[in-house]
Amino acid sequence: AVGGDGAVAPLQPGQRAVPVPAAQSGAAMPLAPGARVDVVASRGEGAVGRTSVVVWNAEVLAVVAPDPAAAAAAPTVVLRATPAQALRITSALNFARDVRLVARPPDEADTRPPAAIEARP
Repeated sequence: AVGGDGAVAPLQPGQRAVPVPAAQSGAAMPLAPGARVDVVASRGEGAVGRTSVVVWNAEVLAVVAPDPAAAAAAPTVVLRATPAQALRITSALNFARDVRLVARPPDEADTRPPAAIEARP
């Protein structure tokens, strides 16, 4: 949570910090600590493709600059998550074809995400 001074609160018991490569980010605006995002994953190809929201309304804890020595490196976005959310994000990063972070407006209510979208032949 973001405090009155703009600082992001540290992790509390039962929370995890999950890194997501920003190269996989679909966010239309630069992300900063305190921003909220949905984590979206696409699996399968062509007619058997499916895209779904893995975690919604996750808080950005930090945006970590890449190592300047690494070729074509991108920043990493660190998200605050519950243990179950951390597992879903990690699974998506390991097994999904594509994982993106989608920025949410700061004043949007925490509503449930839409149902998964199936590819249509």
